[in-house]
Amino acid sequence: MVRPVLNKWDPIGVSQYVADEYDAYIADVVSLLLDGRSRDEIAAYLYRLGTEQIGLSGDQDRCLAAADKLLALDLPTEEY
Repeated sequence: MVRPVLNKWDPIGVSQYVADEYDAYIADVVSLLLDGRSRDEIAAYLYRLGTEQIGLSGDQDRCLAAADKLLALDLPTEEY
């Protein structure tokens, strides 16, 4: 569920060739969502990820669009 959104966000531009490029960030994104973080907080995480960790210039609009899509996901919240 999260992978397709991150692949659409795709700051590097490689998701059409490498389907698992952003898988290392899925757990962090899920944690943000389950913690009830806001659209701006999720977008800021994606922006930092793209600029600080990946080293590219950021696109705030793209990050906000991805945050909207992530917040629209219906994540299971089963308690263990």
